[in-house]
Amino acid sequence: MGVKKRNFWMLILLSAITCGLYGLYWWFCFIEDSNRICEGRSPEKPSPNFLIVMLLTIVTCGIYYYIWMYKQGNRLADAAASYNMRTQTTGSTLLLWYLVGALLCGLGPFVAFYLWIESFNRVADAYNGQLPGGGDFTGGPSPEVPSAVAAVAQKMEQGAGNLAGKIQNSRGINDIKKKVGDKVKGQGAQKNVQAYRYLVTSKYRDPISQGNIRVSNTSEMWQPDAPAVITQYQIADTSQDGDVGLFLGIQNMTEKTISAVYLDIVYYNVLKEKLGELSNICYLDLSIGKGQIFETGSPVSLPDRSTRRCDIVIRHIVYADETIWSYEGSESFIQVEAQNTLNLPDGLNEEFVRQMHASVPDVNYPYLPEDRGMYWFCACGQLNGAGSDSCLACGAEKAREFSLLDLSFLVNERDIRLEQERTAREEAERLEAERRAQEEALRAQKIAERNQKIEEAQKKAKGALSAVKNRGSEYYAKGEEKIKGAVMSQKQDSMSGTAAIQGTCPKCGRPYRAGDKFCMSCGTSLKPAAVQAQVLPDTGSTGKTRCGKCGMENDGDSKFCMGCGSLLGVEEAAYEKPQETLSSSEAVHLDKKAPVSLEKQPESNEAMASAPAYKENEGKEYDQDELRTVVLTPEMAEQMAAASQNKAGDGPASSDAFEEEVHQVRQTQEGRVCPSCGYVNDSDSMFCMSCGSRIDE
Repeated sequence: MGVKKRNFWMLILLSAITCGLYGLYWWFCFIEDSNRICEGRSPEKPSPNFLIVMLLTIVTCGIYYYIWMYKQGNRLADAAASYNMRTQTTGSTLLLWYLVGALLCGLGPFVAFYLWIESFNRVADAYNGQLPGGGDFTGGPSPEVPSAVAAVAQKMEQGAGNLAGKIQNSRGINDIKKKVGDKVKGQGAQKNVQAYRYLVTSKYRDPISQGNIRVSNTSEMWQPDAPAVITQYQIADTSQDGDVGLFLGIQNMTEKTISAVYLDIVYYNVLKEKLGELSNICYLDLSIGKGQIFETGSPVSLPDRSTRRCDIVIRHIVYADETIWSYEGSESFIQVEAQNTLNLPDGLNEEFVRQMHASVPDVNYPYLPEDRGMYWFCACGQLNGAGSDSCLACGAEKAREFSLLDLSFLVNERDIRLEQERTAREEAERLEAERRAQEEALRAQKIAERNQKIEEAQKKAKGALSAVKNRGSEYYAKGEEKIKGAVMSQKQDSMSGTAAIQGTCPKCGRPYRAGDKFCMSCGTSLKPAAVQAQVLPDTGSTGKTRCGKCGMENDGDSKFCMGCGSLLGVEEAAYEKPQETLSSSEAVHLDKKAPVSLEKQPESNEAMASAPAYKENEGKEYDQDELRTVVLTPEMAEQMAAASQNKAGDGPASSDAFEEEVHQVRQTQEGRVCPSCGYVNDSDSMFCMSCGSRIDE
């Protein structure tokens, strides 16, 4: 019993109607039939029962199904190869379609399943062809399936088939098919011719068999009365046991479409001894258009393994229009002499091909056209009948093609072409030279413009640099002037750096500032002296003389003020000349007859505080600037000594302590501090600028 071919759309329809029950039955029979047609033809192990497949798929969350499907696809590919069929559907193909199904809106699994069924049907055809009588294509359920289930399934399939047939043959569908067919009839025929025009010739002899080829033809096999040509003739192994089969390629030489072919085959051994004969080998349901080549999917099994030669006679050819061509003779197809390749003298092959392309482009012409009476060869390699005016494969006209074999014509055409090419080449070179000249001129112009811009930029940069230098020189000169002025101001203002020079000392000529009272170099008083002492008119009969400076009343015969020591009744010069300053010890122990000079003492000096004049004028405020150095007379010395002895609560003052207190000069970081008035002088000063006391000792 043969294996039944499956229909994808029937499975989808009946599974939907039966809520999936028909699908379970279909899968059960499909797996059993797959194991049958692939038995011994694939290294993969047979598939387990469908129930086991379902169980393992559920347990593994669907992973086992993908593994099982991959193996079944590879099994069918191996079986197809063992049947000498070419297939592109493998386990990887099915797995890929399943995985990319998410990218195709879920259609990927349906495409994979459709390809799976198509691969199964091809292998089933090959398997059925090996059975006696071609096998039983009606198929049926597997023997292991219960008869009740099988009967129901068969009835459902028959009912679905009848329904599909009624729909297909209905009046509405026929009208639609007729209208659509009338519109695309011409386009379909033209497309059919174009599809085979540049792709297939009678030289197309790629091996059909994938096994070991024992015998193969080297050129076309021709029978004068037949409307077809045998392009391929191969006797090859079909199994590992040494079985052999015959593979054929048949090309339609007529305008009509072939739908069936019937053959008679006589096979011989290597000694040309007849081994047997096969009659009425048929190939049905074909659709071989004009110029198309049909290759037998499965070989004709030859009973004797020693077969090495076959005589083939085409008995009947049935066309699509139901006309039949028949042959009653015994002449078989013979192999014609091989066509010669194109080899014209003087290198004219290129010119011949060029002329052929002028009428029929995009076609390879490697052969020499030959007219052999009953048939002729086109330069493309196609064998054509004697009555054909154009090539069956490329469409080239026979008369035009053979006229190109005139060598003088080819030489003349070649010379014309070469002259045209030379002229075109020279013109192209001239244009190229002009283009390059224009480019060079443009490049030179750009370079000149760029250099000009660079020069302008350099000039601007030099001008800017000169301006910066001039501005810097101006700033430098102004800064230098400011620095010189500051230095001069600092020199002029040696003390604080801010006060202006008032004048110069009348004695030593050293400059002094406003506010200075004594010269810091020689100690000369810088304040113009008014009348130091003035005898006031006697306001009564007291006979007293009032000091014009401190206002103290003195005896009428006194020459010096007892309060301040100013000379009474005598005017000093414009600037007082400082007296020779003596040490305090010399002033204290001075002989009464010897006049001595004594500097003024600070207000805090105890000796001065105990003096009668100081006591008398206690509480009055005197300007310290008005204290001056006076000449101590004997009378004044006695009075001062008496006042020192009579001081309340104090013992006699020590002359040594007085000397130390009066003449002690403190040296600080700012300068010399006057021990008399506390004024801070410069470190190189000899006299106090405030009171005139000598401070350099």
